[in-house]
Amino acid sequence: MVISIALTIIGLLLIILELIVGIETGFDLLLLGVALLIGGLTGYYSTDMIGIVISTLLLFGYLLVGRKFLKNKIKVFSHSSNTDSLIGTITNVKSWNAEKAVGIVSIDGEEWRAKTADDKTLNVNSKVKILNISGVTLIVAEEIET
Repeated sequence: MVISIALTIIGLLLIILELIVGIETGFDLLLLGVALLIGGLTGYYSTDMIGIVISTLLLFGYLLVGRKFLKNKIKVFSHSSNTDSLIGTITNVKSWNAEKAVGIVSIDGEEWRAKTADDKTLNVNSKVKILNISGVTLIVAEEIET
């Protein structure tokens, strides 16, 4: 009975850990915890050996078959957002605060907060290229005219 109680407690801890960690584990901790919980509860109401056998069968069944099936069903799609299309765009600096090393650029009539990666001061009306986006701030670099 002690083993069954231990399996049940470990199963519950894995389930709680899954809730804390989140999707990064891909539900592995949750399903492993459920397997141990089922085995532990079964062993509690019968014998420890039956609980161990059921836990082992469920764990190996999940690891050998269920995990592959689940990973194929859970797909993470990453797609570009509308703001990602701004990367590479060239625009003009509308205003710049040298003390804070930030400024405002205008793209299609919208004003965006901008800063350079190296905190360089930019001149008003200078051309900049958008390199990246961090939150709501555009990371820009001065465009060198050729």
